[in-house]
Amino acid sequence: MIDLLSAAPTGASVLGMLLVIFGISGIGQQVYNIGILLLVGAVVIGTIIKQAVLFFILTLAGFEIDWMVAAAYIVAPTIVYNLALIWPIYWFMRRIQRRV
Repeated sequence: MIDLLSAAPTGASVLGMLLVIFGISGIGQQVYNIGILLLVGAVVIGTIIKQAVLFFILTLAGFEIDWMVAAAYIVAPTIVYNLALIWPIYWFMRRIQRRV
């Protein structure tokens, strides 16, 4: 849906997400035992990797990307958005994990 609602080539944002997912799945069961600070770090690094891959693909597709402007107006708000939404997800998943 992200690619369909943007001017980006179809599949451009998926590649960045797949890299982050492979990185997280490489950790395996350790994800369930990490603390909140490590989770926040993973969210920040994952967001930066996903956005950097997307901007790189957009650059290859011929779009003009000012990396500093993109970092200030796209990456930083996305990090804040992801960090705000990780708290209820973290709380919910911990409740499920404790019951299972």
